[in-house]
Formats: sequence, C-alpha cells, structure tokens
Amino acid sequence: MSGPGPFESLNPGILSSVRRFVRATLVSYAQILFSGRPLAGLLFLAASFAADPFVGLVGLVAVSAANLTALRVWHDRIRWEFGLAGYNAVLLGLAIGHYLPHGRLVFLLAVVGGAASALATEWLSHRLSKLALPVLGLPFLAFAWLVIAFAGTGHPPAHFARVDPLAAHLPGFVTSTFQAFGSAFFSYGVLSGLLVLTGLLLVSRISAAAGLGGALVAALLTLSRPVPELSINLIIVPIGLVFFVVPSRRMLWQVAVGIGLTALLAFALDVVVGVTHQPYLILPLTVTLFAALLLGRSKRLGVELVPMAMLRSPEDHFRAYLRRERPRPRLPFFGTWYVSQGVNGGETHKDRLAHAWDFMVRDERGRSFVTPGYRLGDYHAFGLLVCAPAAGKVVAIENGVVDNAPGKLNRVQNWGNYVIIEHSFLEYSILAHLQQGSVGVRVGAAVNPGTVIGRCGNSGYSGQPHLHYQLQAGPVPGSDALATEFHDYLVLGEGREQFFGRGVPEQGQTVQPMVAAESVRRLLLAGFDGGAAFAVRRDSAHVSQERWNASRADGDGAATVVRCGTTRVVLAEKKEGLSVRRVRGSRVTLLARTFEGLEFVPFYSRPGLEFQSGGWRHAFGRREPLATGADALVLESVGKGQERRIWFAEGIGIAKVEWISGSRHIVAERQR
Repeated sequence: MSGPGPFESLNPGILSSVRRFVRATLVSYAQILFSGRPLAGLLFLAASFAADPFVGLVGLVAVSAANLTALRVWHDRIRWEFGLAGYNAVLLGLAIGHYLPHGRLVFLLAVVGGAASALATEWLSHRLSKLALPVLGLPFLAFAWLVIAFAGTGHPPAHFARVDPLAAHLPGFVTSTFQAFGSAFFSYGVLSGLLVLTGLLLVSRISAAAGLGGALVAALLTLSRPVPELSINLIIVPIGLVFFVVPSRRMLWQVAVGIGLTALLAFALDVVVGVTHQPYLILPLTVTLFAALLLGRSKRLGVELVPMAMLRSPEDHFRAYLRRERPRPRLPFFGTWYVSQGVNGGETHKDRLAHAWDFMVRDERGRSFVTPGYRLGDYHAFGLLVCAPAAGKVVAIENGVVDNAPGKLNRVQNWGNYVIIEHSFLEYSILAHLQQGSVGVRVGAAVNPGTVIGRCGNSGYSGQPHLHYQLQAGPVPGSDALATEFHDYLVLGEGREQFFGRGVPEQGQTVQPMVAAESVRRLLLAGFDGGAAFAVRRDSAHVSQERWNASRADGDGAATVVRCGTTRVVLAEKKEGLSVRRVRGSRVTLLARTFEGLEFVPFYSRPGLEFQSGGWRHAFGRREPLATGADALVLESVGKGQERRIWFAEGIGIAKVEWISGSRHIVAERQR
C-alpha cells in the first residue's frame, strides 16, 4: 500500500485558497489587455519573462503584493478574483524592473508599490464608479512616475542594449510588429510578441485584429522615428476601444481616430520627455480612452458605450449588436395616443435619457382629461392597457408605488411602477409610471409584441397619467437610453393619416400602432395563385396582352415570385403588410411599372392614408366601382416624375393599373 501523496495531507481550504490566488494573479495579467481569461494571463506572464526574466520577476512580485493586500483589505472578493486589484501592479512592477537599475531596492519598491496600487485602485474605483468610469491605468501612472522620479533615473531602459536572437532571422518591419505586441508587458522581444498575440487570439479575434492594427502603425512610425513608449500605447488603445465601445458600422473609423490621437499625443509628449527625462508611459492611451468614455456617456460623435456592469468580450458585444439590428419595437399601447414629450424634448429627456418618449391620451379638443380633472379617473390615459413593444424576457418589475394625485410628484421613486424587458444583451425596454398593482407579468416571463404587461398610471415623477418608454442599454431604471425607431405606426393629422414602416414619433404628434385589417389583406393578396392576364392599352391606341405567372419561391420562405418575360418580382406576406422584396429584369413591362417604388404596402387603408417607400409617395384613395360593378380600393403613387394608380378588387386582386409618365399613358385591365 502506497503512502499519501505530497498534497493529500494539506488542508483542502488551503489548496482552494492557493488556486484562487493563482487564478487572480493570472487574470491580473490578462486584464492589462481587457480580458478575464487565466490561460491568456499565463501567456502574458510568460511574455513578461521572455525578453528579460528579471523584469518579469519584478512584475510578479508587485502583483503578488497587490493581490495579498487586496485579499485582506478589499470587501468585494469578486472584483479581486477578476484581477482588478492586480493589473495596475503588474504594469508598475514591470516598469520598475524595466527602467530602474537591477538590485534589491527594485524588489522593495515593487512590494511597496504593488500594495499601494491595490489600495489606490480600490479608492479610485468607488469614486469613478459614480461617474460610470473605470480606473484604467491611473494608479500605475501615479506610482510609476513617483518611483522613477525617486530613483532619479534618466538612462535609457536596459532592453535597448539587449540582442534579440529571433530578430536576426526576420525582416525589420516584422520584428518591429512583434516587438510592439511585447511592449504591452515591457518585454521588447519577438518571442514576447508571439506569446502576447497568441493570448489575444485565444481571448478575442476582434481584440487581436485591433491590436494588430495598432502594432502595424507603431512599426511604421518607429521605422522613421523611434519614440519611447509609442508601441505600448498603440497596442492597448485599439484593444480598449473595441472592448468599451458598442460595435457599430462606425467602429473602424473610431479605432482609427483613437490610434491617430494616441500617436499625436505620444509625439507631443516625446518633446516633454526630452526636457524632464521622465517617461510618459501610458498617458496617451489613458487620455484617449477617457475621452472615448466621456464621449460615450454623453452620446457625442456617435460613440456609444457597453454598460460597465455588462462588459464581456468584443465577440459578445458584437453578437448583441447584431441582435439589436433585428426588427424595431412597436408602439407599446393600443389605440390613439399623443406624444407629449419626444426625443430631446422637455427637461427630463436630455443627455443620457434623450432617446425617450412620454405618451398620453387627448380628446378632440386637445385635453387630456374631462372636467374637473381632480381625480385620476378623469384622465383619458389612466388605466389603459400597456403592452410589450418587442419579444423578450421580463427582468425587473415594480408594482407597489402609490399613484400620485394629479399635479403631485414622487421625487423619491422617480420611475414609479415599471416593467423592464430584456430583448438582447445590450437592449432593454422600460415602461414606467404604471398604475399601482396593475403589472400582470412576473420576472422571467417571456413576452411577445403586444403582450399586455400592465396599465397606464401616475406613479413616480409624473404629474398626470402618462406612459414613459425608452430602449436602454441596461436592466436597471435610468440606464443609458438608446436611439431606436418604431415600426408600422400611423401619424394622425387633420383629415389625413400617414403610415410609417419605421420612424421616430415626434413631440406633438398623435400616433397609433397599425393593426392589420383582414379585408385589406384579402384585397392585396388575391389573384396571385396561378397568374393573371392584362389587356394593355398604350397611349390610347396600341392594345396588347401581358401575362403574369406566379409561383412559390424556393428558399424564400413564404414568398411568391411573379414573372413576366425577363421581369421578376418577389412578394412576401408579413404580419402587417405586403413586402415587395425585389424587382429585377426588364423595367418596361406592366409588372415592373406596377411594383416600382412599392417596398411595403400595409394591410390597412383609410381615405387619405399616406406612406413613403422606394422614393415614392403613396396614398390610399376612396373606393371606386369598376366597369364590372366590383368595388375596388385605389392606391395612388407619385414619384420620379411618374404617377400610378392600382385598383384592388375583392376576389380579383389587381384589377386595373394606370401609369402616366410625361406624355406616355398606359392603362391595363385584368382579363377573366
């Protein structure tokens, strides 16, 4: 029988503590490049030792001191395990080993500096969290400058005298690129760069691509003029930008601007370094990232931030962004409502909450209540149903706030009763000021567009019954509001209605979600089962016949393909209307002229209803009788110097088409 293993006699609690400490140390290295992966941290740790083991050892001593200090002092162990206590210490220790002469004093400074950086990180995090800002490298900058000034060193770093054996086998530009990656850990060697790039690829291909862009720019710039610390700044800043900023079509130029600004700051500070003999370290990238964060908080220049509590990997953020590109929300109510406050409207829809709407109900005289208006029941909106704007999951509710008397405000519980629905990782809807006790959904419940979630009330910061709605970036009331558009709604005016397939309701408008009418649906979809034949009269003289053939589309879902010669039109039935997906081939046929400029036709009609699509303006006219006696709905369109009228008849579908362009006039009637 064999004896106990070397670790079997150890207390399991000690082993668990050691494992947690080692993990926190590795993640501290990973956090320098905005990752929480221990394996990436292990590769970054190895990179710090690759060029100069002494520098790597000093960095390890500093981060160990920081994590031990945080373990005793920090109250939030989760943040400690995520490496947030140690990443500044890693940089500080590596900088001390890199800039100061080797000796015992270096290790003493690493221990003291590492412990102090952990304390400073905790102090700064509490204060900056109130501003929704991260600590970044502020403790590192402060203590590194203090230590280097104390040591009084103005000599070039030791790595300049070292020979990289791998560099001799690679072109100079390739060597500079890999050395730029290694500079993130003050390790200016090709092997170090390979290890850092490998770790980045394990964490995020987006981060690796961003870092590669910064490395290439750094390599190009250093070929013409070597600038100390330029590489570390140009490596980290693009990785930080793709980490903090919500992915969008603007991200490439945002990263490019960030790299350019950081390079300009580095060149400017290089002049100061020549006078003070103090390195500027990561000051340029810190300035750039804080500028991006402040722009994102104020939603300026198109910069939008991932909420601090939800930061993950750029891939997670990118997937969430793709989900945000899905169909827009519907108006969160039934019937006709008035936009009392819109985007950037009034005093409460500003800055972070600019993209929000307040809806109330007004009568034909423009009043929101019936006299005397002293009771909540006098208000038209009070108690009306409120529904989910899009599919999602309920993540938070409040149902117990008392409704205010008219004219009174609850300044303590600003949002009153509310429901928050998660649509995607970065997309949440909040519907606020609901009636006390009316919320009819539970946390975790799945909802669909139109699902009733409560009733309109007057709770919270609300002087009269109304509904507050905003799409926001987080699951708590008051998260940053996101720009969005509603789909399929009507704007009602005097004697006219305008349909919007997508749009932003404006303050002062009266709006209504469009509800499909089955009768209109039958009119628009009839007659495409097998095809149709038309007698076409051109310019009151020439008469010809045009035949349309219809079939179901392969691979196009519920689409129908209508053909005439080389002309091909793809039609798809949606919940709210008929979508014209494509018009291809010859544009001189009646088929092409019938559907030109018609991207979407709603299953809803009233005389005077207007909508726009494809650069054309469309309107439903009054019903007119055909020569056959059938009653037809007329759709009139104007665009690109042309006019068109289409008659839709019950059981027939398109019964007649009239097309006018200058002196040309085409009239086509369907043959039975």
